[in-house]
Amino acid sequence: GHDKLEVAMKELNITGMITDAERADSLKVAYEELMKSSKWAPCLRQVPNFVIIGAMKCGTTSLYDYICQHPKVIRARQKEPHVFDWKWERIQKLRLSNDVVKKHREVLSLQQKAIGSESTESPTPPTLQLKYLLAFDVEQLNKNADSITGEATPSYLLGGAKVARRLLYAAGHKVKLIVTLRDPTLRAFSHFNMTCDMSGTEAQRKARGHVAGKSFEELVSTDLKELEKINVSPAMNAKVFEDEYLSKLPQGHGSHSYVGRGLYALQLKRWFTVYPRSSFHFVFLDNMSKEDELHEEMKGVFSFLRIPDSYQVEDTKRKNARKYKRMPQDMEEKLRKFYAPYNRELEKLLGCDLSHWTSK
Repeated sequence: GHDKLEVAMKELNITGMITDAERADSLKVAYEELMKSSKWAPCLRQVPNFVIIGAMKCGTTSLYDYICQHPKVIRARQKEPHVFDWKWERIQKLRLSNDVVKKHREVLSLQQKAIGSESTESPTPPTLQLKYLLAFDVEQLNKNADSITGEATPSYLLGGAKVARRLLYAAGHKVKLIVTLRDPTLRAFSHFNMTCDMSGTEAQRKARGHVAGKSFEELVSTDLKELEKINVSPAMNAKVFEDEYLSKLPQGHGSHSYVGRGLYALQLKRWFTVYPRSSFHFVFLDNMSKEDELHEEMKGVFSFLRIPDSYQVEDTKRKNARKYKRMPQDMEEKLRKFYAPYNRELEKLLGCDLSHWTSK
């Protein structure tokens, strides 16, 4: 087992991906899990090609729709499959039929056939990878060898390194990760307005959870108290943040962590222990308000996904957006003051200017 692990790490250039001791330890754990499937082979077709991992209420629905308008992109069967967080236990118990296994293996080996591989046998992917393909349109992917596909589960970012390792095992190290971000103060209020919205389908209402008539002030206060219990700070150990806060959050609905979800840097640091920085592309909602800015932003996204970036999105309307009253001024000031040092930490992590998030 140890020899196989070393071979896999060498083959996947893990040495080049490791940047610190924490990443080294995290990757070792991930690849030990990966090598439990001795027939895993990284030369299969990459499916999915991309995953939008968050953040919630930062424009993930709109971005996913814009990406899927591209003629080279095949939409997933479900935008938010939640394979690696909410449905993880259910996925573990799932058993695939022989027919499904055959279809999913075919789509993974399609790229080899397209390039004229001389191999007579297709590598066998791990079971989790085959299960993950249930979220995607396998029939369309089989018909279009040069197409790409992806999904968008915005709660993945909140799952930290644990979710990142699960994704690594199912999708490999070449999957491209997209993160959408916005002013965390505005994100929190948008989050509140979504979870107290009782319109939509029963499934949507269930996923939003139940705020039981609580005010925005009450929900923010509750989350701040939870963060205070772990002595949260911008410079704290991100693993402690995951162990003491992220890992204890409820699964199956979204009405929690109204403040914590906006601590982007602490969450990203945990993902960076599993995937290298080069695997990520960041999109800021601020840059998508005007049509010309949106087209420029999408050109960068398409380039990152390695599909023709000359394509222009036709339907530029915002998706899943709501109209609601302005946030109470005292709450806005309170949150901006709280988030200011965390925004500065994110600036250092990503090398960008986010001063406008604090100065509004």
